[in-house]
Amino acid sequence: MFICSDMENVKVLSRIIGGLFYYHPSQYETVGINAVLRLDNTGFSQFDKTTAAISATDPHTLSVWHDELFTGIGEMKAPPWGSVYLDKEAVVFGDSTLHYRQFLLQCGIEFEAKHNEPEDQFGLMLMVIASLIEDKKFDAVAELLSVHLLPWAPHYLALFQQAAPVGAYRELADLGQSFITAWRNNLMQSLLLIRSILMRESSNIVAANYSLNLRGRQVKQPQLMISNICDNLYGYCESCIDSCPEQAMIWYADKKPIINIEKCTRCLKCIDACFISAITITDES
Repeated sequence: MFICSDMENVKVLSRIIGGLFYYHPSQYETVGINAVLRLDNTGFSQFDKTTAAISATDPHTLSVWHDELFTGIGEMKAPPWGSVYLDKEAVVFGDSTLHYRQFLLQCGIEFEAKHNEPEDQFGLMLMVIASLIEDKKFDAVAELLSVHLLPWAPHYLALFQQAAPVGAYRELADLGQSFITAWRNNLMQSLLLIRSILMRESSNIVAANYSLNLRGRQVKQPQLMISNICDNLYGYCESCIDSCPEQAMIWYADKKPIINIEKCTRCLKCIDACFISAITITDES
């Protein structure tokens, strides 16, 4: 199980696994992957099995497999782009790609247009996660995972496992599935713990700025806001409702909850309970 102290390992693994899903084998030396393939006994058994299988595969065979699995030569049984799974039209460069591109711009990330590759390629998204962890943008990591990657990655990887021939890329498929499962089950908890600490620190600052009024004038109080990534819009979730000791959350089927600001005491327990970080604090009335 990964915990907060493992975030450095998670960053490195995200970058390497992402690179293996993204780069052509002919690029391994240039981008530094060959140096990683020469490592032994890293402590991650599936990672070691994968790198050993890649190292043992003939470079030409590896290139042929890569072209079949990632570049669309022949029938593509497991397209590696998110919009194929998220958009109703199941197309490359769909609406979800544009939404993800906007998210990247908000994070200060813009890719050079050297080739016509959608930004929502699975391996490329893992490398973005590594970059965001390095910059300590844990809110952005949580949003990337919950909104842009986890809704489709397990299905893609299941298809990839079926499409990949026995050997290097089958092992990579198993590694990717294990890594995404860890994100879903364990790593999100670590991210949300870090996020909760940071959010609590920032909310204390906001609350301090607005809770005191030395001149006796009425001042606005910090408010909580629920964004449109709320899980209850797409399924069923009552995490924030159950966490509120003041019963200040009003629940509706297939809608995001409404916060009764008169009852809300800004205890922030709903922020801690929301596993996709849909609730934030704002200084707006």
